[in-house]
Amino acid sequence: MDATIPSELLTLQADAWLKVLTSHPNLMDLAREYSNEVAKAACSEESDSLDDLTPPIAHENIVAAMPIASRAVMSQAAMKILENREWKGRLFPKQGKEVLEEEVEKGDCDILVYPNERVLRAVIVSALRLTNNSGQVLAQVAKVFQGTLLLRCTLPGTKQGVGEDPKEALDRMLDTKLLPIRNGVSIVKQTRDEEFRVSKKYGVNSKYLRTVFHAEFQQVDYAETPVVQRPATGSRLLRSNSTVSLTLESLNVFTLGEPSNAESISVFAWLEPDEYESLCVPSGEAKLQKWLSKLDMAQLQELTQPDATPQDEA
Repeated sequence: MDATIPSELLTLQADAWLKVLTSHPNLMDLAREYSNEVAKAACSEESDSLDDLTPPIAHENIVAAMPIASRAVMSQAAMKILENREWKGRLFPKQGKEVLEEEVEKGDCDILVYPNERVLRAVIVSALRLTNNSGQVLAQVAKVFQGTLLLRCTLPGTKQGVGEDPKEALDRMLDTKLLPIRNGVSIVKQTRDEEFRVSKKYGVNSKYLRTVFHAEFQQVDYAETPVVQRPATGSRLLRSNSTVSLTLESLNVFTLGEPSNAESISVFAWLEPDEYESLCVPSGEAKLQKWLSKLDMAQLQELTQPDATPQDEA
């Protein structure tokens, strides 16, 4: 239970609270499971770093560590609030609620209520900041999901799965969408941060708690499949050159390995650190869109269509 403002002292009558818990068995189970996860987190910390004011782990991480069934129960109140609001999901304007509930049931996220009935989709993410010998950062600049192109410059990342710790989630990502470069990845350190933004997929305010693994890339042979440019008219090139740097114009945008029929395909580029920083903020979205609009994503969109047929079977 949190105070609504930093200066507020929250008091609780223990006997009255115990009466509430004992008369609501389901609430008692949730309180017990939540407390167990707080205790586990505290035991993993150095004793001299603990105090009564700073929790050893963020509320969202505690909820994410609880059993899936309990997490789904805790998300129900937030889902009811969302039901009374206009749905603005980009991909699922009509079935957004059902798709979001499926994500909760799988343990991929939690829908939580904060003060003033603010609803946030909380996602625990492991991300990789990979730097090559030239100082460039591997950026995921787009993702094609079920035939829809989603443009966003970010670090390659994955949601932390049920029962996974951050390193296990990273290893899973290296074994899947980053498999072609796995042998060249050398982890140096890890940091943690959080980000607030509206999910383009669901149209829900989201809080992303990231563990970022900083790594160096030792050059290995791997397959990059370039995303080719569309045929362009001179006038379109003139307009785009006015907003997109020559550095970006010359960059190779690619997928890793051979694209295959899948629900989603990630699109990457090696960026200079300053270019990455300028593209990953909201003010850089127009620049990103202008740059990538000259590339032909049609084939990738076809491959990720829900009813896509493999080319060798067409």
